[in-house]
Amino acid sequence: METMLAIGLGVLVVVLIVGRYVLLARLTGRRKKRRDTRGG
Repeated sequence: METMLAIGLGVLVVVLIVGRYVLLARLTGRRKKRRDTRGG
């Protein structure tokens, strides 16, 4: 049972970290609006 709880907590932590990163990436993406592709 301990292993299952440990795995569950690990998955939740990963999901939270990835979720925040994705949200930040979407916010920055909306602000830039693909202008970096031409500028680069």
